[in-house]
Amino acid sequence: MRIDLTDYVTVAERLAMAHADGISSIATGAPVMLTDTSGYVQTVVTLRDGRWSTGTAGFRLDLTGTRAQATSPLEDAETSAVGRALALLGYASSRSLASRDEMIVAQRNADADVPASRSLIRAAAERRRG
Repeated sequence: MRIDLTDYVTVAERLAMAHADGISSIATGAPVMLTDTSGYVQTVVTLRDGRWSTGTAGFRLDLTGTRAQATSPLEDAETSAVGRALALLGYASSRSLASRDEMIVAQRNADADVPASRSLIRAAAERRRG
């Protein structure tokens, strides 16, 4: 199943929107390990008007290759967590909390037959129909 990436914005686009309104702080906590090879990070974004939100994103340390998840899994997860926090604050979230960056990765993983990514793509497609 192919997804329409025009329905999603990048984390950088969400950040630009939030900077225009005024970001007070972005703080990421230490990674939390769930297993020897996987975990998550949480990021809190606070705006100057006092609104704030927490975004969470998972990572895996056992991936191989040259993509960001394999070469910089914590940084990749941190970026996704920032994007999710901004989406929860309403920045470009009318269709999905997932960012374009995340959906590109999900599509690549689905093409490579990674089961979790197929589920993410199916869920995104159902939200669009919904």
